Amino acid sequence: MKKRITVVFVVFFCLFSTSFVVANCSNQIGNVNTFWACEDMKVVNTFIYAAAGKTLTIVDVTITNNPYLVTNFTIPGNSWPNSANARAVEVLGETAYILDNKGSLHSIDVTYPQTPTVNSTIMIGDNTYDSGQDLFLKDGKLYAVCVDSGLHIIDLATFSEVADFFQPNSYSVVVVGDYAYIGTTGIRIVNLSTTNPVDEGFLNGVGLVFDIVPHGSHLFIANSDLGIVDISTPTSPSLVHTYPTTNLITLDVEVSSNGLFAYISSSTSSTYQIEALDISTPTSPIPLCDHNINWNDDIQVLGSGLVLMNSGSDFRVIEFTLPPVLTVNFDSGMGESVLAELLNGDDIFNCTNGSCAAVIETGDSIDLTAYPKVGYALDYWTNGVTTSTDNPMLGQYFNDMTWAAVFE
Repeated sequence: MKKRITVVFVVFFCLFSTSFVVANCSNQIGNVNTFWACEDMKVVNTFIYAAAGKTLTIVDVTITNNPYLVTNFTIPGNSWPNSANARAVEVLGETAYILDNKGSLHSIDVTYPQTPTVNSTIMIGDNTYDSGQDLFLKDGKLYAVCVDSGLHIIDLATFSEVADFFQPNSYSVVVVGDYAYIGTTGIRIVNLSTTNPVDEGFLNGVGLVFDIVPHGSHLFIANSDLGIVDISTPTSPSLVHTYPTTNLITLDVEVSSNGLFAYISSSTSSTYQIEALDISTPTSPIPLCDHNINWNDDIQVLGSGLVLMNSGSDFRVIEFTLPPVLTVNFDSGMGESVLAELLNGDDIFNCTNGSCAAVIETGDSIDLTAYPKVGYALDYWTNGVTTSTDNPMLGQYFNDMTWAAVFE
């Protein structure tokens, strides 16, 4: 049976060294006023769903340089003097979930984004002072944390709470495998494999954890800096690297869909910035570019090099110019990488004499800048190969936009 393999290069025109932050590498390309400052955002297709002030705010970013406000939908519980503020948001299908600062969780139908409607509201906090902080969606369940009571697990099929775990001073949560990691004055590890969640330990020495993003066998955490935590042994996480944000406090972190870049939002009382990092080696992030702003609460990745950030009541789309990336897509699984033979000595995945220690899987990406032989090697290996390229020396000169080869 023939194996069909497609190798696609996507190369940007701008090349630069990744050893220092590059000037003039970011640019605001779009913005829209939404009237409310945002606490949390989620990108779903061409819409942004934001927990903003007293509302679920929806923004259409179909045209990234011309986003527009679809609606500010007021969430329930906004009667004076105990009005609620939206703190976190998740979206599943045509339903948005908003967690507010009164410990209430709202299910909102967004089938028609211009006219959302409330499905239901449940109280998960211990009281109206138990402020909601974060939501994480996984496998039909919502994992919510409230600052005083800790973790609450909601089954979305019935929209009811099915379990909880007490952890005061909870600010953030993610779930990886069977474990929840709760950001507090460290990281609390909770085993979710049983009906009642079980405490598996605590990682100390990382400070207040405002945000957590899973990335492979690591967690990227926003504390006073950017911390990288190894969770390859889930019950014994360890802080393996700290990336300092000089004189700034890191508030939010996001990772690009290809897993090669991270964006961090940091601030002091008067300075705010978004910084792009190369995380192709997760334990050694490299600064690429930063973008100074006048205010920021949250960021989301829109696409390659595009970041949506909230600046007060403005949503702004920032374009970052990042290094070229080689994306490898396999139509069928392979025990050994043909790419290793193509590269003829370029040691991308610990390849020696045509044999790779790591299997390249569908969607894997690598940084092309370090491997100038790639284009030449692909052009050279022509037996049984159909090629389509404007410049066969792509790998040497990086002056072609795309290169594709199909192997039968």
